Amino acid sequence: MPILGGHVSAAGGALKAIDRAVELGFATLQIHPTSPQAWAKPAIPDDTAAAFTAGLQKNRLNSAFFHNIYLTNFASENQAGWHGSIEISKSYLQLSARMGVSGVITHLGSHKGAGLDAVLDRVVDGIKRMLAEAPADAYFLIENTAGAGGTIGRTLAEIERITERIWPEYQNVGICIDSCHAFASGIPIHTAEGLESFLQEFQTRFGLAALRCLHLNDSKGDFASNKDRHENIGDGSLGLEAFRHIVNHPKLQTVPMVMEVPGIENKGPDRENLQRLQALVTVASDPTIPFSATPRP
Repeated sequence: MPILGGHVSAAGGALKAIDRAVELGFATLQIHPTSPQAWAKPAIPDDTAAAFTAGLQKNRLNSAFFHNIYLTNFASENQAGWHGSIEISKSYLQLSARMGVSGVITHLGSHKGAGLDAVLDRVVDGIKRMLAEAPADAYFLIENTAGAGGTIGRTLAEIERITERIWPEYQNVGICIDSCHAFASGIPIHTAEGLESFLQEFQTRFGLAALRCLHLNDSKGDFASNKDRHENIGDGSLGLEAFRHIVNHPKLQTVPMVMEVPGIENKGPDRENLQRLQALVTVASDPTIPFSATPRP
């Protein structure tokens, strides 16, 4: 059975996020531990971090993820922005290890039209500097993009050019695939054949163990539109059949699936969207899939 959940608010503290996830029936969750539009580093005391880890286990939540702030740009030519991206990401990774969080999902930024070749060394250098001061068991997850504005990571080939230079030194780098972003960037994951081809390419380039999270979002934009505009499950251009293929795919049953949809009442991922996904599930529950508050091996 797929591991389904969503992004929840951490307003009132991280422990409130667990309560919200449980109330909605989620098996996995994602939060912003700080404001996503500010450079402020998280300041969570040890007792709260320990209580969060215990809360995941007590409520049998499979996993939790942090989403990095939206300001990060590892390709930035602005020294303050580049160093800020390194420092905030490092602080998120350090906190994730303390809280039993399975990964820090990150947008790498934009080359702003210069092309990946022009910024690749800078991106790789920034990630390596960050990882050098982060716990080895804290996972930095690169998220694919919809491809607008020179964003880095619109294809698996682009991501591979980065990981192939990181992995010889640091293995705690994984990948998060967003369904809306993939569709908008021109990857036909909305068909069974397209999804299978995509997963085969992923396996060839990275190995499926590198796929540590899926963002399940429908798309307001059309196929290959490069528009990063999320829609509720089944209400967008991907449609319910696309998600039927995803949630039932045998290779994806141990990958946490996190919704970032607007919600029926525009309050974010909700029970209605979860139920839409659950109604598509035909695979049987597998009792061998463990619940865990730590990164998958």
